[in-house]
Amino acid sequence: MWACGELRGLEWTDYSGVALDVKRSVWKTVVNQPKTRASAKPVPVIRQLAEILNTYRSSIGNPQSGVMFHSGTGQHMDFDKLAQRVVRPLIESLKIDWYGWHGFRRGIASNLYELGAEEKIVQRVLRHAKSHVTKDRYIKAFDPAVVAADEEARGYGRPGEPECTESAPNLVGQCGKLFKVNAGEVAERLKAAVC
Repeated sequence: MWACGELRGLEWTDYSGVALDVKRSVWKTVVNQPKTRASAKPVPVIRQLAEILNTYRSSIGNPQSGVMFHSGTGQHMDFDKLAQRVVRPLIESLKIDWYGWHGFRRGIASNLYELGAEEKIVQRVLRHAKSHVTKDRYIKAFDPAVVAADEEARGYGRPGEPECTESAPNLVGQCGKLFKVNAGEVAERLKAAVC
């Protein structure tokens, strides 16, 4: 899982179809090495992400080199401007709070843990050098009572409103989760990919 600078630094030569090699980090216009040795490790690409990246690559002319995510001029994309002009207005139009790009890292950590991935696996996915950082700052356990209260406060399950189910998701997606799959399957795939 990425830090924004590492994502901005990706080039097509870093993508093999099954992994992304993290070789650089870009902050504003400065290109650096990744922050830590853990940050520089290859990131496994799951099938769903590979499909998205391959479709995106085809849509921009199937480049074999150059910046992966660019502004159209070949320069590194400014994710702050993307958030300000595109992402945040879209999210707010759906009545969802925007917590910034870093919220995605915390979200994936919490969801993977909830789906059965061990803390060490989540640490490797986020590419943290120290496991306590992942555990203390990124993994937020889902308390069933808190989730139920939150759903009630947001209107899920109010009388007269349809219940969110896998076959009938709400506006957020699959009942507010990032994805709904077999927890054991996710944990085993992650373990195989990063161990």
